[in-house]
Amino acid sequence: MNEISNISVSWMLSVEDIDFLVKNISSFTDTMEKKQIWRTNTEINFSVLNDLSFPTPDSKYWQCIREQDVFLNNLIVLSFEYEKNIIEIKKIQRNIENEKDELEIALYKIELKEKLYKQKNMELASKDRMREIKIWEHKKLELAKECKFSLQNNDEHQLHSYSMILNNKIKTINQFTPPADANNIIWQKITLDRIIKNENNLLH
Repeated sequence: MNEISNISVSWMLSVEDIDFLVKNISSFTDTMEKKQIWRTNTEINFSVLNDLSFPTPDSKYWQCIREQDVFLNNLIVLSFEYEKNIIEIKKIQRNIENEKDELEIALYKIELKEKLYKQKNMELASKDRMREIKIWEHKKLELAKECKFSLQNNDEHQLHSYSMILNNKIKTINQFTPPADANNIIWQKITLDRIIKNENNLLH
């Protein structure tokens, strides 16, 4: 973990603190390599695909689609940034080779260390993004087996799913619920019931 030695060169810290950092480089390297950047499988099940917000396999499936799409897009954008960073590193290395002024060379070397550190962080971020992308893919495949509606048209399941969502939310209303929040839930339920009734009338 060369970043530790970079800190020591800067003289920002006391000799005691620098000594502590250097002695624990292996531990800090382990922390950097295995740190969690995004959500674990447990966090996804508990905080994202919770049964209040997504009570049906279909609603969970389509949330998986949304979540995975965000991570795929961010991974693609990160890949562009990574490529640019590599080119910037090469340009700095070229500048170092051609520069004669020692102070300019020193500044270029600091920029190079910064770019290399940025590269390492982007590699770690891309690795963790891929981990979560794989989780979403697994969940999509598992949930698809339980879905009752179309896997191509998100709209098909929504009347059923939203009805369950609102029924669950209505159960949470009590004397402590702000009136505005309670009214919003109740009127959403009234509106959805009307839409479902109209849909049923059209089918008969």
